This record gives sequence, structure tokens and C-alpha cells, in this order.
Amino acid sequence: MATKCKHKRTQVILTIENGEVVCSRPVLANEFTATIDCFVQMLEKAGYIVAYPHPALIKGVN
Repeated sequence: MATKCKHKRTQVILTIENGEVVCSRPVLANEFTATIDCFVQMLEKAGYIVAYPHPALIKGVN
């Protein structure tokens, strides 16, 4: 049987650089997180066409 947790559930966003946490903040009630693939899938399900730019058009690519 699971024990009841006495603490409020909190989700956080961590920024990690070189294996060290450099920043953290709670996820706000009106926010959600997902992978890029998930966002693309949501857009496509909503009827959008997702087109990635040709590499030659990206600044700094020769």
C-alpha cells in the first residue's frame, strides 16, 4: 500500500550546463513541456504543415 505524500506536487524546469544545474523554476499552471517531436505532431494533427528550412537557407551554414 502506498503512503500518502504530505507535500504539494511540483514540477520543475532545470537548466543544466556541463552536468551542473545552473537554474531551476517551477512549471506554471498554464504551461506544459514537450519534446520538439511532440510539438510537431500536435501542429500536424491541427492541420499545419511543418516544413524545415533547407540547410543552405540557415544563417551561418556554408
